[in-house]
Amino acid sequence: MAAPAPILCMEKERLIRAYTDAALEYNHLNSIRIAALIRGEETPPVGQISEAEMRKENSKYAILAHMLDHGC
Repeated sequence: MAAPAPILCMEKERLIRAYTDAALEYNHLNSIRIAALIRGEETPPVGQISEAEMRKENSKYAILAHMLDHGC
């Protein structure tokens, strides 16, 4: 007999989506920064990259907290 299909936690899915979006934004800004540095052009403001990194980290810890609290 096959194991029952796992029940999807909507909140965890939302948190993972938020983390993915934040990580993509952070990586995108870093890619733009590196390309601009190579070309000798102006880079995105460091504050903008720092804020994106903070959103990524906060999203990661929200997932971990949810897993501990909710058990999924």
